[in-house]
Amino acid sequence: MSRETKTSSSAATLVSGKARKTGVIRIQIDLDNEVNTFGLLKKKLPKHLYDLSIQGSHFDDSKHKDFERVCKFLKKIKNAQRLKIALKSVNNQVLREVSKLFRSINRPSRVRIEASNSSSEVKAHDLKSLIWEKKLASLSVLEIKFDACTTLGEKKIGSLYKPLQRFKLLKKLQVHFKNSQAVQDETVASLTKALKPLKNLNILDLNHASCCELTDKSLTSLSKCFSNLGSLSTVIMDMSHPNYITNNGLIEFFSKLGSEVKNLANLRLKFYSCPYVDDTVIESLSALIKKKKTLKNLSLNFISCSAVTDQAINDLILSLESFESLATIYLEFSTADGITDRTLQSLAKVLQNNHRTLSKLGLFFTDCLKITSQGFECFAREIGRLGCLEFLILNIEGLTQINHDSFGVLAQSIQKLVRLSVFCPIFPDCKSWTDKEITLLSQAIANLNLLRYLSIFVGECTEITDDGFLKLCASLKHLQTLSNLTLNFSGADKISDKALETIPENIQNLNNLTTLGLVFLSCPRVNEENIITMIAQNLDQHYHHNCKVYFNYVEV
Repeated sequence: MSRETKTSSSAATLVSGKARKTGVIRIQIDLDNEVNTFGLLKKKLPKHLYDLSIQGSHFDDSKHKDFERVCKFLKKIKNAQRLKIALKSVNNQVLREVSKLFRSINRPSRVRIEASNSSSEVKAHDLKSLIWEKKLASLSVLEIKFDACTTLGEKKIGSLYKPLQRFKLLKKLQVHFKNSQAVQDETVASLTKALKPLKNLNILDLNHASCCELTDKSLTSLSKCFSNLGSLSTVIMDMSHPNYITNNGLIEFFSKLGSEVKNLANLRLKFYSCPYVDDTVIESLSALIKKKKTLKNLSLNFISCSAVTDQAINDLILSLESFESLATIYLEFSTADGITDRTLQSLAKVLQNNHRTLSKLGLFFTDCLKITSQGFECFAREIGRLGCLEFLILNIEGLTQINHDSFGVLAQSIQKLVRLSVFCPIFPDCKSWTDKEITLLSQAIANLNLLRYLSIFVGECTEITDDGFLKLCASLKHLQTLSNLTLNFSGADKISDKALETIPENIQNLNNLTTLGLVFLSCPRVNEENIITMIAQNLDQHYHHNCKVYFNYVEV
C-alpha cells in the first residue's frame, strides 16, 4: 500500500502529502467494493483532478446501475489529466456510460481503457464512440486493452481504430488484443491505416499474442506505416504463439524496421514459441541492430525457439559489441539448445563495453544445458564491473554444469553492485545447493544498501538447512530501503518453522517495507498454520505502518 494519506476509505480519494500542497488529487474507484464506492458518492468532489481511475468486473443489472450512478456523480469533475477505466465482462450499456463520462471531462492528456472479456453484444458503434469524442483530440497517450475478447468480431475491432487518425498530437499508442481470435490481417491493416497520419508518435506498443489467425500480411502492413512515423523511437511488439507467421515475414519486417525507423532508441520484441524463428530470422535482427547506433534499450524474447543455433545467437550478441551507451539489455533464450559458453563470453564483451551506462540487465538462460562453469564465470565477473547497474534479474534454472565455485564468482560480483535497487535471482531447480551457496548469497545481499525490491526463488533446494536460511534472514536487517521482499524456498524439505520464526525480528526495522511474500510449498517441516499465527502476532507488534503479507500466495 502506498504511503498516500487517505481522505476517504480505500477506493476513494487519495491525496499524497505533496499533492495537498500542489492541489493534485487522485481518485480511485473500485466498483466491486460497494461500501467504499458509495462512501465516495457522499463527498464533495473537486472540479480539477490529476488522476481518475475506475475498475470493476462482472456487470450484471445491479452492477450496471451502480456504475451509472458513479458516472453521473463524476460528471461534476470538469478537468482530469489522466483517465483509467479498467473493466471486465462489459456490455453496451457500460461502454455508453464511459463515453458519456469522457464527454464531460475537458481534454485529458492520457487515457487508458481496459475492457477484457467483453460481451458479444458489444456493438461497433459503442466501441468507436469510446475514443471518438472531440474532447480527446488533444491526447498524448492512449492505451487500449481488450484482452481475451474472443466474441468481438473483426469489424468491431476495426471500427475502434478508425478514430485514431484524429489524434494528431498522440505520442504513445498502446493496443493490446492478446488472445483474441477476432484479430485478423484485415484488423491490423485497419490499425496501420489509422497510424499513418500520426507524425508525432514516439511509442508504438502492440500486443497480438495468441492471435492465431495472423499471417505475414500483418507484418507487411505494419512495416509499410513506419516511413510515415518520423518521430517513432520506441517499438514494442508481442507476436507470441503465431500459427501462420513465417521466417520470410519476420525477415521482411526486421528489414523495414531497420531502414525506415531512423531514430530507434528502444526495441522490445517477443516471439515466444514461434516455430519459424530460425538462424535467418536472428541474422536479420542482428543486421537491424548493427544499423541502429541510436539504440539504448533492447529486450528480446525468443523462448522455446529451438531452431536457433549457437552461431546465430552469438552473432546477435556480437552485434551489440560496438555499442558503448546501452542502458538496458534484457534477453530471454530459455530452452534454446544453441546457447553455449561462447554465447556468454560474447555477452561478457558487451557488458564490458557498456559498463559505464548499463543500468538494467535481465537474462534468462534456463535449461541451456551446454553452458559450463568456464563460460558462466567469464560472464559473472563482468557483472561486478557494472558500476551503474540498478536492476538485475538472473534466471539460470537447469544449468547443471555450473559448480559451487562458479556461484561464488557471481556472489562476489553482486556484492560490488552498490547501486542495485532491484534484484531477482531465480534458481528454481537447485538440488545441488547447500548452506554454502545461501551464505554467499546472504553476504552479497547485505552489501546492497540501496535495494528496494528483492525476490529470491531457490526451489527444490533439498540440501539447504535452517542454518543457511538463518544467515539469509540475518542479512535482511541491513536493507533499510527495502519496500518489497519475496522469499520462495518451495521444496526445501530441511527448512523448518524455527528458521522462519526469525523473519519478524530481522525485518522489524525495515520501515519502508510494504509487501512481504513467503512461499514454502512442499516444505514438510513448515507448518502453515503456525507461521500464519506467528506473522499475525509478531508483525502487528513490530510494525507501525501498513504492510501486506502473503504466505503461499494467500494474503494473511
